[in-house]
Amino acid sequence: MDNQEKGQQLSQFARSLFDEAANNFYLALVIEIAAGLLAVIVNFILLPELWSFIFAVVGFVLLAYSYYLRLRFENQYDTAETMRRQSVISEALNWPISQVQFSDWKLRASKAAMQRMKLEKRSDDYYETKASFGARKLLKMTAESAFYTRCLYVNLQGLMTKILVGSIIATVVVFTILPMSIIPNQFALRIAYIIYLLLPIILSIDLLGWVQKLSRLSKSIKEVECDIERLVKKPQIDEKQAMRLASEYNCQVSCGFPIHNWFFKKWHDGIHELWKNR
Repeated sequence: MDNQEKGQQLSQFARSLFDEAANNFYLALVIEIAAGLLAVIVNFILLPELWSFIFAVVGFVLLAYSYYLRLRFENQYDTAETMRRQSVISEALNWPISQVQFSDWKLRASKAAMQRMKLEKRSDDYYETKASFGARKLLKMTAESAFYTRCLYVNLQGLMTKILVGSIIATVVVFTILPMSIIPNQFALRIAYIIYLLLPIILSIDLLGWVQKLSRLSKSIKEVECDIERLVKKPQIDEKQAMRLASEYNCQVSCGFPIHNWFFKKWHDGIHELWKNR
C-alpha cells in the first residue's frame, strides 16, 4: 500500500472517529439537560424521601456518564484530528506514514469504523484538486477543507444564535407576563420557580460561548483562506509557506467544534454548490 492509499484510508478512519466523537459530545449534552430537567421535576414535585433519594442517585449517574462521554469525546476528537493532518500531508506531499503508527491507528479504530470504511468507499473526487504532489496540492486541499469547515461553522453559529435569541425572548416574555394579573398568583409563583431552576441548565449549555467561539473560528479560518488564495496564484510556491498556512488552519480546527453527521449531511449539498460556484 503506497502513501496515497494509506492517506485515503486514514482520512476515512478520521471521518468515522470524528462522527463517533460528535455523537458522544451531543449525547453528553442531551444527558446533562435530562439530568437538569430531572432535578427540576424532583424539586418541584413533593415526593417520598425514598423516591427523592432514588432520583438523586439517577441524576448523579447521568452526570457521571455525561462526564465520561465528554472525556471520550476529547480523546476521540484529538486522535481523529491527528489522523486527518497526517492523511492530508501524505496525500498532498506523498510523505510516508510510519507502519507502526498506521497499524496503531487501525487498532484504535472501532469495529463500526472499520466496517463503515469497507462499505463506504471514499469518492474519487473527495478533493477537487488533481494537482501532482507538492505545495500547490497541499494548499488547494487545505483551502477546500477550510471552506467546508468555515461554512459548517457559520451555519451552526446561525442555528445556535436562533436558539439563544429564542430562549432570551421567551424568558423575557414570561417574566414580563408574570407580574400582570393575567396569571393567578399561585401559578405565577410556580412558573417563576421553574424558570429559576431551569436557568442554571441554560447557562451550563453556554450557547453564548459557543456562538462566540464559532464566530472567532470562522473569521480565523477565513483569514487562512485569503492567504492561501494569494499564495496559490504565484507561479512558484515555497513549501515552507504552504506548510505554515496548512499549520495555521490545523491550529484552528484542533480546538474546533464538533459537527454532527446529521448537520453535515443537511448542509453538505448547499456548501458543495457554493464551493463549485465560488
